[in-house]
Amino acid sequence: MTCTEIKEQFVEYMESLLSEENKIQFETHLQNCCQCKNEFEKINAINQRFKSDAQKNSFISIENSVFNKIVCEQNKKLKQADAINRSLRIVRKIMKSRITKFAVAAVIIFAAFLGITFLNKSTPVAYANQVLADAVKAVSDLKSVHMKARMRTLEGDNFGLIGLTYDFVPIEMWKRTESNGLLQWRVEKPKRILL
Repeated sequence: MTCTEIKEQFVEYMESLLSEENKIQFETHLQNCCQCKNEFEKINAINQRFKSDAQKNSFISIENSVFNKIVCEQNKKLKQADAINRSLRIVRKIMKSRITKFAVAAVIIFAAFLGITFLNKSTPVAYANQVLADAVKAVSDLKSVHMKARMRTLEGDNFGLIGLTYDFVPIEMWKRTESNGLLQWRVEKPKRILL
């Protein structure tokens, strides 16, 4: 646990609201971190003074204990909601990321290669230009893409042949769109470069 997480659990520890596992982690952290231990001891001392002052006052109403329980329950529910919101914020950031868009585009292209190569048994040969055209449609809103893959093809062919009977060959593809709309491609594999 980090120091921030420990500090957030001070009140829960003092009120005995932590699970046994969290309680052990909390106590272990305090043994190893002097700064958190000192801060906890100060807060705990204040809490003990409040409790002793409350015991000195013989007037204890049911109303106070009910309100205390309500506040504790609300605190638990707010912590649960905060944990859910924190995970949703992380997911939203990931989904808005450019890297995620690139990864999705790469998965689409890879799936197109697999679909043509493995799922279409009746036609064991597909033309690379068809696969690349589908890939261009899938990533048309991106400015640049770089992919590394392996394809079942011949090393020296003119990027026109993919087949189940060929060995896997490493291939790299780059696509870049200039601000004037000019599209540039570069495809490399052993013994062949296409610009």
